Amino acid sequence: MWNPFLITGVLSIALWITIREQAFAANAALAWVATIALLGWGAFGIFSTLKKKPESDGD
Repeated sequence: MWNPFLITGVLSIALWITIREQAFAANAALAWVATIALLGWGAFGIFSTLKKKPESDGD
């Protein structure tokens, strides 16, 4: 099963890529807030998945 942090992290980065040009053209201050939020969550989701230890089978 896919990790929900990984899925939402990748989706937030994809959303930022999609909206960045229009957001900065409309309001630069709000665009920076969105950039920090979306890229921050994306980095958290990806890195938390990468450092997660595999679950043991209960041997």
